[in-house]
Amino acid sequence: MIAPRVISLDLDDTLWPVTLVLTSAEIALLSLLRVAGVEPAEVLHIGDDPLADVVGATRAGMQAVWLNREGRPWPDEFAPPPCTVSTLAEIC
Repeated sequence: MIAPRVISLDLDDTLWPVTLVLTSAEIALLSLLRVAGVEPAEVLHIGDDPLADVVGATRAGMQAVWLNREGRPWPDEFAPPPCTVSTLAEIC
């Protein structure tokens, strides 16, 4: 069982602060997107963890980029990432 997480946001001076009680990272991120009015397909998630960042973002309907600074091999148990970079400068 995953312990609930409480996240408080002060998105901007014109909005009320938002407090979310969530049980998983995917639910947390999707909830934040909903509050921001952004669809998952409009998000480009960049991260260095194959499962948490790339697989998780893809399953949530987001675009994903694997940031592989060390040149590690991609884990065989997951489908290959849609895009891999070794530095954030490659995104620009």
